[in-house]
Amino acid sequence: MEQTLRQAAEKLRNYPVTKRDLERFLCVVAERQPVDLWDVIHYSDEYVRVVMEIFEVLKNEGFVDVDGEGRLTLTEKGRNLMEEVGARAAEVPTITSLASYGIELPPKWQKILEEVRRLYTEVVPKDAYDQAPLLPEAAVRKAFYIYARGDVAGKRVATVGDDDLLSIIFALTGEVEQTLALDIDAKLLATISEYAKERRLPVETLQHDLREPLPQNVRSQFHTFVTEPPDTVDGITLFVSRGVELLKSEPAMVGYCGISTTACPPAGIAEIQKRFTEMGLVVSVWLPKFNQYPPVRTELKHVEVPDFYDPFYPPKKVWYISDLVRIKTTRCSRPYYEGRFEGEIADYEKDAARFR
Repeated sequence: MEQTLRQAAEKLRNYPVTKRDLERFLCVVAERQPVDLWDVIHYSDEYVRVVMEIFEVLKNEGFVDVDGEGRLTLTEKGRNLMEEVGARAAEVPTITSLASYGIELPPKWQKILEEVRRLYTEVVPKDAYDQAPLLPEAAVRKAFYIYARGDVAGKRVATVGDDDLLSIIFALTGEVEQTLALDIDAKLLATISEYAKERRLPVETLQHDLREPLPQNVRSQFHTFVTEPPDTVDGITLFVSRGVELLKSEPAMVGYCGISTTACPPAGIAEIQKRFTEMGLVVSVWLPKFNQYPPVRTELKHVEVPDFYDPFYPPKKVWYISDLVRIKTTRCSRPYYEGRFEGEIADYEKDAARFR
């Protein structure tokens, strides 16, 4: 076992791989075999780099077999390893509504979903901006959850990055006071603006690079912000920090942030929580695996995970999912970054090196 962990860590350039990481990988395979590699990543709840490196070592050393369809099974050697590490497979529960948290969209929201599916065809994600829209149904379900929490109706809502088109979704309810779509992508904002004008929706757009300070006229103007930032510590911190600046300067204002425990190292998640505290923010809800993405995320191909998973690419199923985090302001809330941000906001290699 120690040799297996050491080999995995060496492949990760000494990124720490724990006995618990190995146990969880073995258990997921044992519980669901033959199991697709993408499902292993999804159900393990571990940092994607750790999962992939453990897989590579176990495959090379004969602990797991991979069939022609990319499905994993434990070999006898692998079952013996489970015994050695004391891992115990559990019975897999049947939960039919886990992916959607049991949320069923009312008829009005089903119509909104139909509109959003059509509009999504006009959105072309740009890797240069680390854009990766949610699945349309995931975006509408997320918007409905935020609406159901009382954070949309009669409110001014800002979307910090809007390739998910939440500014449009909120406006289509007919109950929001105003939405602001803030994004660096001029073409995306043109699509949003044109649609909003056609439908006479209360949507404004602002092209802005979040590394630059926000214009004064949009600060302290909103009740709610929503963001799905790059899954890096600095990316999440910057987007949330700008969101805090957009909120009214009073307690109990609300922000929603997508955070992926798949793409961000565990120590990075701890750092994010620390920074939320330093910003005077309270995490009121943390919903794991809420936001679903399309199976193919091109920006992940050679950025967040090693190249050796190429034989399994492209995935055919949803596997990349982020948590939905609801945060509230307090009397002592303040942005983390006041002025210009110097640095990269989507440097996944840097995070892997910094947060070991």
